[in-house]
Parts: sequence; structure tokens; C-alpha cells
Amino acid sequence: MIKLALTAQAGWRRLLSPDAEIWFTGRLYEGTRSLSLEETAAFLNALPMERNALQKALISIDGLFAAVVKRGAIVIAVVDHIASYPLLIKRDGEVLVTDRGKECFPDGRIPLEDINHNASLALAMSGYTLGGETLARSVTWLAAGSYAIIKNADVHIGRHYIYSAWESTADNIDYSKALEAVLRQIFERLIGSLDGRTVLLPLSAGRDSRLIASALREYDYSQVKCFAYGRPGNFEARASEQIAARLGYPWTFVPYSQRSQRLIIGRGRHALYRRDSDSFAAVPFEQDFFAVSTLLESGWAPRDAVIVNGQSGDFIAGNHIPESLVAGKPDSRGWAAVFDATIDKHYSLWSSARTAENIAKLYEKMSEQLRLVEAPSNPGYGAYGLFECLEYDNRQSKYVVGGQRAYECLGVEWRLPLWEKPLVEFFRKLPLEHKFRQKLYVKTLERLNWGGVWSGIDDRRRVTPNWLRPVRILTMLLAAPFGRKCWHEIERRLFAYCSDVLCNYAYLNYRQVVRDQRGFRNAVSWFTESYLSRHGLDWRGAPKS
Repeated sequence: MIKLALTAQAGWRRLLSPDAEIWFTGRLYEGTRSLSLEETAAFLNALPMERNALQKALISIDGLFAAVVKRGAIVIAVVDHIASYPLLIKRDGEVLVTDRGKECFPDGRIPLEDINHNASLALAMSGYTLGGETLARSVTWLAAGSYAIIKNADVHIGRHYIYSAWESTADNIDYSKALEAVLRQIFERLIGSLDGRTVLLPLSAGRDSRLIASALREYDYSQVKCFAYGRPGNFEARASEQIAARLGYPWTFVPYSQRSQRLIIGRGRHALYRRDSDSFAAVPFEQDFFAVSTLLESGWAPRDAVIVNGQSGDFIAGNHIPESLVAGKPDSRGWAAVFDATIDKHYSLWSSARTAENIAKLYEKMSEQLRLVEAPSNPGYGAYGLFECLEYDNRQSKYVVGGQRAYECLGVEWRLPLWEKPLVEFFRKLPLEHKFRQKLYVKTLERLNWGGVWSGIDDRRRVTPNWLRPVRILTMLLAAPFGRKCWHEIERRLFAYCSDVLCNYAYLNYRQVVRDQRGFRNAVSWFTESYLSRHGLDWRGAPKS
């Protein structure tokens, strides 16, 4: 038996079809044109049930979406190239297809005998699992660019899209002009999908949200409201206000404090968000939950607004590529060099968990993942592409993109223009020389200078609150003789609690942070410990004694 459980909260709709039961959320595109529901239903209804034919039919699909098609005794489940809408498949006698983990276990807890200990270890070290694994052995995450064909209890999972960044191609073209054309395509799509509604834009000092704000001005879209949040006086908010003012968009600020965060965390709607967004594949991404809920409750943001954020231009444009993988000559260690760079960057939430045994387990699971996507065994200069593929399939699709569940919980639609497939594909194939450190991205945005906000904005980083600066400088001077490593350890232990812009440590006791001996990396370390605890696991992902 195959059961479907899809939530209206995430926009799932049952499309009319004489031949199949079709469920769909999101939107499909043909160029800049969004397909109607009738066209979408016709396309999905025509999908073949045989795996090779289905894969071919899905390769050219364009849009941010998820779909489930039930035809007779066979079900097809599909997620887009970044799994922007999640799908989970539970196999336990019968097969359940759902977009919410809570549907898998009625009491919200995974039975200890069903815990996947490799997945819980990976999540404990990074905040998310690897590949299609979840905390539950019986539950599979449908990875970015995947489809499933389900017949009775038999489930076949394949890929229709792989972020194979190692396959970059050098063309004799003006890459900056080519990027401009793609940007114009995705923003024309965005505006066409809004139906004149208000864009609610979380605007920071960074390039990605600034690109969205300036592109909307370039296309004279006037229904835009910008906001910033965090500790009063933080540099992100200061730059955000200047950008919005120059573009002529209304702007507001939602102040965060230890007290405000303490009052909201784990209570009321926030508790519902944590429960409803749980995919068993990543901790919740919740940095702007308080800000958006505050703006909706105050009436400043209309209920029919559409949230448009800048995720994740910094990643696709090349800003996460490690220096170690772009050295003058290829690293002879092959995959090992990729795994080391990945673990250093993303699997260090607790330094004491980085044992030889745990790292060996991560190596094994990452190797399985790269084999599944047929990554080259000797990547040479393309090693950075394997690193990007691992981050794309894991951190980006599960944790970062998973932040859209907060908006769904609050009843607000969202768009992710910088994750649209034409832009993702452009950067996937972009040669390293144009991609590393976002070289082409920065060059193009500054050349276009949409909205006139690409110079003259004060986006210098400053520590807040102000009283902390002299204390921090004095401590830095005292720590100087002991080296930079010593200073960073002191800074993290003594000042992270007070200086974190989003007050992420609010639910912790300051002494708890200062006295920690496990080597936390940042606030996500503690978020992850709290998440695992709710599933009966300790900070290492092991069952609590």
C-alpha cells in the first residue's frame, strides 16, 4: 500500500487529471513564462513510469517545485534540482510519501531502534545528514535533483540533475554579458510570478539580497518593503537601511535581544515551526523567523506578501570554494583532499568529535555519495567541483534552502530567484578562473550597478554592541603573544555570546558557553545539540544513556 500525506501549508494542490492523481507545489517555467496549472497537470500526467524514459523527461524540466503522480499501483515522486520543497519516503511495511517528518512518526519521536547512527553522527558534526539518509533508517530524504518510482513496497530512486561542477566548460564568450542575460531572465520570471503583490525582502549588507533589491528597482517594481534585524546598531542593518533609501523602498528594523529571543524560542508558533519543519535531515534554519513573524503581527508586512531572499548566491557564485583545492597543481590525494576540505569547513561543530574513527565514517559516506553521482576518481584541477557537489546536495539543499519552511509555517509565500535552474546551471559550468572568490559575479554586479547601490554603501564590519569593542581589543592585545589560534579560542568562548548579531545564544547560560570543553564552533553547534536532544540523542548523535 502507498499512502500520500502532503500539506496544504506548503502550497500542495491536487491537479485535475482523468488518468492520474497528481499533487504539485511550486511552479514550472518555459523560458520566462510560468506554466499554468492546466499545462503543469498535462506535463506531469504525461510522465512515463519507466525509469530511463522518466529520467530523460525530467532532465529538461525547469522550475522550483515538487510533484507526486499516482497512476494505478505506481507512484512517481519528484523534487527539483535543489529540493526546494522536500519529500520524504518512509518504508515500514507500507510506503508513505510526505513532505513533513511529523507524518512519519505520530508522536514526533523516532524510535531508538530506528535511529540511523551514521546519519546522526554526520548531523551532530555539521547540522545535516549526508545523501538520502535521515535520522531514521526507515525514512529516505529525496535528494536534490532526484525522483522515486514506487510500486507496492519496491522503491527505485534515481537522479535527473547532478550539480557536477567538475564539468566546467570554457567558451569563447563574454561571460559577464552572458551572466547579465541569465539574471534578466530570472528576474523577469520573478516579477511575472508576483501578480503585483508586495515583496518582503530581508536585506543585508551582502551582495545577494542587494542584487534582488536593485534588480527589482531596475525593472521598476515598486511594491517592495525591505527589512533588517538583529542587535541594534549592527553593520548589516546600517548598510541595509542605506541601500533601501537609495532605491526608494520602505525599510524597517526588527531589534533582537537576548530577552526577545529567549521569549520566543521553543514556544507557541516557533515550537510548531520546529515540529512541522523537521525533515530528520537537518536542524531548522530559523534566523529570520522572529523578524518575519513580528512584521506580520504588526501589520507592517501584508499577509499576501511574498518573501524573496538572497539564498544562496554566495555559494553558486563560487564564494565557498576552499583555497586548498585551487592550488597551483592538482592534489595527488584525490577524493581525500576533497573530504578534508569539506570536513574542515562544515563538519567541525564540536572539535572533540573530530576523532579518527568519526572522520573515517564520514569519508566512507562521502565516498558513497560521490560514487552515486559518478564523480571522477582523479578530479585533478576539478577537485573543487566535487567539494561544491557535496555542499550542494547536503548543506545547501537541506539546511539553507530548508529555511523556507519558516515562511510556510507563517503562511507566507516565498521565491528563491538565485536558485532558479538557469542561474545554477550557468555557475555549474563556469570555469574556475571566473568563479573562485566570485570574480565574475562581483565584476558583473559592479558593471551593471543596478539601482546605483554598488558603491558608496558603508558595509564595513563592526562588532556590536559598542561597549564590547574596547574590551575585545584589550583582550586581543593580551592574547597576542600566544598566537592567532589562542585568540580565536578566547574570542569564541568569551565574546560570541554577547556579540552574535542574531542573539543565537540567548537560550543558553553564559557560564555554560564559557565553560564548554567540547570545542563548539558557533551557535549552530548548540542548535544541533538541542535538536538531537529532542530525538533522544546526545551532542555526538548517540542515544542518551
